[in-house]
Amino acid sequence: MLHASWLYEGFWMVILIILINPFMSNPTYSQSNNSMEKDSLSKILDHARTAFVNVQTAKYYVRLHKSKVEGGSTIRNGNVFLSRDTVGNPLGWEIRFEADNGMIYCYTGQNVRILDPKSQRIILVDDLQEAAEMIRGNVIAEIFFNVLTDTAKWENIFTLSSNISFEKDQQVDEHICRVVRIEYPDTELFSHLFTHLFINPNNFFVYQKIDHATFNGVNLIDTLLFSEIETDEPLKPNAFILDKPNGYTEQRISKTMPKEKSLPIGSQAPEWSLLNQQGDRISSEKLKGKILLLDFWYSTCGPCLKSMPVIQRIHEKYKDQGVIVIGMNSREKKTSNAINFMKNYNYTYMLGLEADNVANAFFIDSYPTTYVIDAEGKVLYKEIGFDDSTEEKINNIINNALKNN
Repeated sequence: MLHASWLYEGFWMVILIILINPFMSNPTYSQSNNSMEKDSLSKILDHARTAFVNVQTAKYYVRLHKSKVEGGSTIRNGNVFLSRDTVGNPLGWEIRFEADNGMIYCYTGQNVRILDPKSQRIILVDDLQEAAEMIRGNVIAEIFFNVLTDTAKWENIFTLSSNISFEKDQQVDEHICRVVRIEYPDTELFSHLFTHLFINPNNFFVYQKIDHATFNGVNLIDTLLFSEIETDEPLKPNAFILDKPNGYTEQRISKTMPKEKSLPIGSQAPEWSLLNQQGDRISSEKLKGKILLLDFWYSTCGPCLKSMPVIQRIHEKYKDQGVIVIGMNSREKKTSNAINFMKNYNYTYMLGLEADNVANAFFIDSYPTTYVIDAEGKVLYKEIGFDDSTEEKINNIINNALKNN
């Protein structure tokens, strides 16, 4: 299932979800017709791809920036500790991330513990699969699973790229790095897609990765910067154990103990009121008696954009049967972004603007999240993310609701 979990956003998910053929034709290597230049470029990429393959432990400092313009705010930075673990560990690593803001994430292959100093609590996910999905689906996943540590990321580069070339060497911290530019073909939503990799020719580690794209006339730039990289050095004892400090509470999340904040199936949905794209006031009270599909989304959420054709088809199928589909737009800097996006791609279902308060009332922490509400205002269905079965599941829920209405 594709999903944008906690804090998850960023355009690069759209690039990842179009990976349908890992054996596409090889990219063109350019900048020089000289075969030695091509060989050099091919070799440095091959060495960089395999540089981390045999590393058993690693420590590095990382800065992660996700922004719509250069110089954007830092999303996360801090120290990463990794220990390779291939026995029963879905992710292949034990992980500890000590963020500069005081948050600590520990993943052992069996569970995730997250220390949140602001709320003074430890969040525990003790189901193996859920723990792995939480780490993989989090926006900070790039901190652990990137071109420094994960050879699968290199397969993405080779299969998606249309052209690869050298640019002028640059200094990153104290290292003179070879700069490789990887270009990608335009997609339906994004243009001017390219990546810069800054590779240290002494150890072939990537010290910086910058992704560029243009969406709706806006430049999107994501930056990963690595420093203080140490490999195969002993880590501190109990590096991946996170004890509960005095005064902290523990919130346990698992299949056997549901989330503390959620809307269970059959519960009464919260009341809400907001404006639509025509400037009209819409509300749960005004729509009482209708079956509602509420899709929580924002315009730079890759999985959200990928799911919207499904939402549109559901709208077209049921629009004359007392079913109202509403795109609940939140986390949007400008309402015009959402309105223009809907217009540009001919999505005709209703748009709920500035729905952040509604998202909070529905306990939305992942995007997209879809709710189906019956005519009496009770929750029939909730799904985080979407996959190939989502449309059929929602259709079945709505069909049953129409029969019982």
